[in-house]
Amino acid sequence: MLDHRLAPRILGEETWWRGPLPVETLALRSASAALTAAHGLLGERRFALETRRLAAAFGSIGHLRIEGEAPAPFGAMSGFFRCRDGWLRTHANYPHHRLALQRALGVEDAAGLAAALLEREAAETEERVFDAGGLAVRVRGREEWLGTLPAEGRGGADGAGSSRSGGPSRPAGFSRTADPSHPAGSSRTVGPGPATPRTPWVAVHPAEEAEAGRRPATASPEGLRVLDLTRVIAGPTGTKFLAALGAEVLRIDPPQHPELLAQHLDTDDGKRSAAADLREAGTLNRVRELAGAADVVVTGYRPGALARFGLDAETLLAERPGLSVVELDAWGGCPAPWAGRRGFDSLVQAASGIAVLYGSRRGAREGRGRGPHSGRGSAAERWRPGALPVQALDHATGYCAAAAALALLRTGGRARLSLARTAEELFSLPGLPPGLPRRQAPELVEMDSPHGRLTKVAPLIGEPLAPGRYGASPLAWD
Repeated sequence: MLDHRLAPRILGEETWWRGPLPVETLALRSASAALTAAHGLLGERRFALETRRLAAAFGSIGHLRIEGEAPAPFGAMSGFFRCRDGWLRTHANYPHHRLALQRALGVEDAAGLAAALLEREAAETEERVFDAGGLAVRVRGREEWLGTLPAEGRGGADGAGSSRSGGPSRPAGFSRTADPSHPAGSSRTVGPGPATPRTPWVAVHPAEEAEAGRRPATASPEGLRVLDLTRVIAGPTGTKFLAALGAEVLRIDPPQHPELLAQHLDTDDGKRSAAADLREAGTLNRVRELAGAADVVVTGYRPGALARFGLDAETLLAERPGLSVVELDAWGGCPAPWAGRRGFDSLVQAASGIAVLYGSRRGAREGRGRGPHSGRGSAAERWRPGALPVQALDHATGYCAAAAALALLRTGGRARLSLARTAEELFSLPGLPPGLPRRQAPELVEMDSPHGRLTKVAPLIGEPLAPGRYGASPLAWD
């Protein structure tokens, strides 16, 4: 579904972070997919992919300043904590997740959490916290994680070519799925490469031919109506890209669980932001009317969470054939108990083996440690888990979501993505060529916003757009 002849030119270096995994390649392929899809809609190669801006975009939250102050990227109770038999990664940035973690373990603060976990087993704690509605994942090695996945879930890189054929900037691969309810089923790669039974990185199911042809072969993305029902980083990154193309993006959040202000200011450039409690019948009806008048709907909640409101892909497409619906979540097609769980980039890193691969001994600047269960030796020598240089699973998934949304505009249909599947893609990519990373200073811009003066990274494409006031927009299209 992506025409490799329309892939963007790559400007700049292709290595800038370095590390055990080719994160740069993941960034290049995902952003290239989004730009290739945009070019397909426009009918011409209009944008280049500047790697200086791409590197900054993937680490955008680290460069955000609000009235000159840097927001804290993680809450005090979010992070790696040592347990009696290994390590645990918690996520407690959002108040309701922090409260669930506190209730599950009977602690009040980060110090109490650290002390309590030293007396607990990691696996039992993981289950206890999830059962309480919190988020905590035991740090696993790569082989253990692979043992939990079906063979078709251990994906590989497919896809259309690029302006640097076969190189790290090749756009992400899209695959059509024979059964939209089971993306791990029969599939064929669109572009070079043999058909494979594995789960595609971006599982796309276009509408049936009788429902296709809603849009001409080429069109302008300006004025597209995009209903954004996503949170945190991945989904908002994808819809931010669509807003940069000129789409009208309306993001809706539940007022009982508002987005963190820093996340809004980082990812909602050029969008309008509204609050809607879907538990209220009148409000829900209004949101469904908005979906019925949209061109694209992007959702970012755990599987099944929106079905009771009639905002799942099946219901949306039944009511509006020709709609482009993109669904993304943390764990995708992973088996129980992961299916249906909440999750974040950092937690997927902990589960999939990334945290182990990026682990190091305390005091060491970099390098691989002995593993998640090594705890002997002095405190300075003990191993601890690590993380990718940026939240690359989120950002890459977001750009691929944007690509899928654009690719489906002509026919309508649905696409599925997950952070866990993006992690498998990262592991499958070829290593970077030898050499030192060439870091580039980010290009920063300043702008006014309803929440104060902002310093942000320059956008990947287009002119800088400011985020609006959070939750202040009406539930209406312009």
